[in-house]
Amino acid sequence: MAGGHVRIILTTNFDGLIETALRQAGIEPTVVAHRDDVAGMAPLHTLKCLVVHVHGYYLNATSMLNTPEELDAYDTATDALLDRIFDDYGLVIAGWSATWDPALRNALSRCSRHVFASYWTDPYPLPDVARDVLAGGARPTSRPMRTPSSARSPTRSTPSPKPSGATQPASPSRSRPRSAPCPVHGRRSPFTTRCAGSPAASLPSLCGSTAPGTTRTSQPSTGEGSVC
Repeated sequence: MAGGHVRIILTTNFDGLIETALRQAGIEPTVVAHRDDVAGMAPLHTLKCLVVHVHGYYLNATSMLNTPEELDAYDTATDALLDRIFDDYGLVIAGWSATWDPALRNALSRCSRHVFASYWTDPYPLPDVARDVLAGGARPTSRPMRTPSSARSPTRSTPSPKPSGATQPASPSRSRPRSAPCPVHGRRSPFTTRCAGSPAASLPSLCGSTAPGTTRTSQPSTGEGSVC
């Protein structure tokens, strides 16, 4: 966000951890957590950093959407805001299963103006409901996340008995996984598919995107949470 590559974050989280992290980085976000916030919001293209809590904020109990009935449909103002965002911005969907959010699925599916490329990345295969969103005309391209080699579990082996008096050979140094430099930032990262400093870190193809804005979604740690 500091570089202007990501302008909007949509989240289904109720907490304010995203805002806290942004402020620690010296970025003051505009926060929308209730339909009344939408009415007084400035035009999207004038906002440098926008965080939208589509399911409300924990300090405002009347804004929170949590039951199946509440998540089945959004109010008119929220739907209109989502339509504007999905029409005018590329998306990076991360960690959203789409399972529990029919209103958000509908908002994504009804978008027909695909101006910029979008991606849906997840460490696991997408569930059927998410694939239905893609099959229904939604634009994101599904991209599996690749695990850095340094994070993979090492293979255990039983060492052979060492003859008496034999010396232990020096173990070869372990080389770090290599990656291609990011075309925007020109830096390499220890992660195979990661661009250091890129807002779309797990998607190298987005580092060269010509889209003026990219919207990213964040998710709770359970993996059942947000769109981009």
